[in-house]
Amino acid sequence: MLHLHRVAKLFGLKAVLRNVSCTFAPGSITLLVGDNGAGKSTLLRMAAGLSRPSAGEITRAENAVIGYVGHATFLYPGMTALENLAFWARLYGTSTREKDLLALLDQVGLAAHAHERAGVFSRGMAQRLNLARVLMRPADLLLLDEPGTGLDASSRALLREQMRAARDRGACVIVVSHDYADDSAVADRVVALRNGVIAYDGPPSGYTPGALPEETPPESPAPATATELPDREGESVPGLFGMALAVARKDLLLTLTRGSGLVQALLLGLLLLFVFSLAQGVGERLSPQNAAAVFWLSSAFCQVLVFNALFALEERCSSRVGLILSPPPIQGVWLGKGLAGMILLLLAQLIFLPATVVFLGQEIQGDWRVALGALLLVDAGMCALGSLLGALAQGEAARESLLSIVLFPLLVPLLLAGISVSAQALGLPAPDGADAWLGLAAAFDAVFAAAGLLLFGFMYTGDDA
Repeated sequence: MLHLHRVAKLFGLKAVLRNVSCTFAPGSITLLVGDNGAGKSTLLRMAAGLSRPSAGEITRAENAVIGYVGHATFLYPGMTALENLAFWARLYGTSTREKDLLALLDQVGLAAHAHERAGVFSRGMAQRLNLARVLMRPADLLLLDEPGTGLDASSRALLREQMRAARDRGACVIVVSHDYADDSAVADRVVALRNGVIAYDGPPSGYTPGALPEETPPESPAPATATELPDREGESVPGLFGMALAVARKDLLLTLTRGSGLVQALLLGLLLLFVFSLAQGVGERLSPQNAAAVFWLSSAFCQVLVFNALFALEERCSSRVGLILSPPPIQGVWLGKGLAGMILLLLAQLIFLPATVVFLGQEIQGDWRVALGALLLVDAGMCALGSLLGALAQGEAARESLLSIVLFPLLVPLLLAGISVSAQALGLPAPDGADAWLGLAAAFDAVFAAAGLLLFGFMYTGDDA
């Protein structure tokens, strides 16, 4: 199921893992033990594909379904337990019927809390809900990093029961454990790490915590044959558009009904319009060109805040990692964020437009159909670019990325197109018409749509996601 051959992992000049080779077979439970800093979590993240080895090779069974439980829960605090499971069910292609989700919650002892927001759950309850997410789609390779953290005795017993069930159906289970006395009762094998190397690899009966042999065990051979995985013919994994709709639906739910980020964007845009209105003298009015420029400047600032807020939704409980591990193509996140961002931007512009007319003394005089077409083309380009660069505003990169500084120079040609066509809609004569500007906006959209599909996966996943 999983094979590591001479794997090493460096963080800077520090070697966390060195020359690690071992094979993990299906239908087994392996405990991964060792002192803090021995490299257990690092090894598990590389096994999941969340981090690349600095040297060596990691191979998994082809098309293996990976279930991963890390230190974070991958849950959205603003959504209920039922809503969280429904979102992940859409990504995994499993049933979203309420009775099936309630049965899953009952399996982990949370049926009574189905309609409570995950943000009020204790650590143990959140970990149970995370376990329900993993159990939703049976995994071939189940990776558990200290899954018992925060769980009471009954929850830990439930966890071990699920580990046995996974092994019995042929899954390969690897568990980072700090509760060796109890977990060893269900384990078939113990792999102990010390100073980045394997110090013990064998049955639980031959291992005593704290007493490791000095020599490193010999390397395990490479698997002789490919692993046979269960037949998954009846499963239906959503594609790019299925993931995009699931992500957009979740983002709009959190933003529109739970107040995550849109209010600040609206207030900033309205503030810009109001400030420019104060710059006019009594009886004066801005030219259509200047009024259109203020409208699009407000929209651009609004867009930056909207996409920062949308991508921040994935960071609070490291849900980004769960999205990366889900079966659909990761570009679905780019498309879903772009779709949600465009809907939110259009809602904001429904407020900015009358504010422009009232505060800046404008009138709609031109062809509104051309103006609407330009609005949609420009918004689509802004959101394609915003969703692409939003990938930089997450994780460790969020402290170093200045999204607005990177964004505005790239938006200049698109904003010029929007300003020019909008000014015509406000009455500015345009002898050359709007065709050239609409063509520019369409070309911009095509370029950054292609860039999003090609580059988003590299920008959003990265190493050690």
